[in-house]
Amino acid sequence: MSKEIETRKAPEGFLNAVIMSVEKKDYSTKDGRSFSKILFSVVAEGERTALKGSMSVEYATKYFNFCGVKGSELVGKPCYVSVRDEVFLNKAGDPCTARKIRFLNLIDEDGNRLLLPRDEKEPSAELPF
Repeated sequence: MSKEIETRKAPEGFLNAVIMSVEKKDYSTKDGRSFSKILFSVVAEGERTALKGSMSVEYATKYFNFCGVKGSELVGKPCYVSVRDEVFLNKAGDPCTARKIRFLNLIDEDGNRLLLPRDEKEPSAELPF
């Protein structure tokens, strides 16, 4: 699939984008607990740099199983993203702004967002990543 952004009308508040990378990353806390996240980056229409975001593994499993795709199939898929500006302080104490993905929705054949129903059952035991 082409990594070029298709020209289609995105829903209000969303940008056309293409998924560039997907990665599962494991984290551990100081108190010994561990958790995993799915990290992804996209190239979005009108943005100069790639946008980054993350999902919990549980939600990503539920959503991508609902959409019928595996993690390896996500790169190059078209999607819609909603972005937010996140303000933080750098090491010098100056405020900086980073644009991050707030929502990521895959697109069906008709150009509609694939939304997970609120009453969707528990994720299957098979992880797509």
